[in-house]
Amino acid sequence: MSRPAPFHVFTPQRDQPEELEKILVKRHALLESAVDKIRESVISPDKHRLLFIGPRGMGKSYLVTLIHHRLSMQEDLTEKMRFAWLNEDQTSTTFLHLLMRIYRKLSEQNPEEFPVSELDVIRGKEPADAREILGQSLIRHLENRTVVLLIENLDAIFNSMSEVEQRTWRGFIQDHP
Repeated sequence: MSRPAPFHVFTPQRDQPEELEKILVKRHALLESAVDKIRESVISPDKHRLLFIGPRGMGKSYLVTLIHHRLSMQEDLTEKMRFAWLNEDQTSTTFLHLLMRIYRKLSEQNPEEFPVSELDVIRGKEPADAREILGQSLIRHLENRTVVLLIENLDAIFNSMSEVEQRTWRGFIQDHP
């Protein structure tokens, strides 16, 4: 008799989404609501930001993995969105560093759309200038698409960023929803 493959408890993104769907318990409404809100963000001008808070092991990464999977399966969204799922073990102390991480992730997944050479353009520039150049490059390459940004341990990013950097990030999001 063969044994089923073990699940990766703290890294569910390493498991097959179909298997994760099978063991989903009591989070169906939350998952569907989150997918619907993100879908609306992708297809309309109304943008939503979702924040899942809870202790380690309660299923936040699991939920995010299923959200990513379900959205990825919606063929009508394929050309309207791009995912940037940032590594949870990294942090960013400035908005520029966060923008660089987002751009790199988009470049890894869509190198023709987000050429990594764009990052060379900002090398040696003052941080404010580099942030402006990279932000505009990101917006230009996105065209009319929406970035679905998945960040785990957002609190660590906020804790490592100054209030000024957090405000800069918020301003960018408000100016470029």
